[in-house]
Amino acid sequence: MRHKPEFASCTDKGKVRAINEDVCGYFQTLNGFLLIVCDGMGGHARGDLAASTSVRAIAKTLSSEYFENPVEGIHIALQNAHQEICAKVAENPDLGGMGTTAVVALVRETTLYYGHIGDSRIYLFNNEILHRLTKDHSFVQMLVDAGTITEAEAENHPKRNIILKAIGGTKNDPELAPEPILLLPEYILLLCTDGLTTMVTDSEISNVLSVKYLTLQQKATLLTELALDSGGVDNISLQLFCVQP
Repeated sequence: MRHKPEFASCTDKGKVRAINEDVCGYFQTLNGFLLIVCDGMGGHARGDLAASTSVRAIAKTLSSEYFENPVEGIHIALQNAHQEICAKVAENPDLGGMGTTAVVALVRETTLYYGHIGDSRIYLFNNEILHRLTKDHSFVQMLVDAGTITEAEAENHPKRNIILKAIGGTKNDPELAPEPILLLPEYILLLCTDGLTTMVTDSEISNVLSVKYLTLQQKATLLTELALDSGGVDNISLQLFCVQP
């Protein structure tokens, strides 16, 4: 590979939750560098198991077969993760109701392909601007799309945690990247759960990512600390990635 990848990751259970149901994964696969962040749901129904099962299934799919079309590979990987969760529930009905969000990024050379389901997010930071690449599959996002509430109102809406799609859920069709994105060396890719985005504003995230003298891992750690300082009401997980010449 002509470009050197740089990667950083942080995960924390936060200040309120008893366990961490977020699971992250970073792998070098036949299809490129693979980043995964999952936010498990289910509580006693083992959201952590749903998330870890999904990370393993996605990584296995993209590590065992080369896909000429990386987006197709991501789609198949997410479908396989859903089937794995359904199989576990069939074996143990007590696990009924478990599910997980997922954001998946695949970087082949310097080209980004991605897919997602739920309200975990992928951002791209370039030219000092933070761009959200994904749109939440959530109740409040549906209200925003309908013009019922504003983006600002969505941030504090009492039903902002209700998601409409999930791996393991009744609605489980993922959303895939409409087109690949070229990652230039100064670009930073961010994958995260809502434990970050409900605690830290896009402006605050941009401020951290723009600091030149911090390493990528220091930026990841600082973002996690900001989420904790703002209340840390949920599990917090994030990954940062960039390519160096």
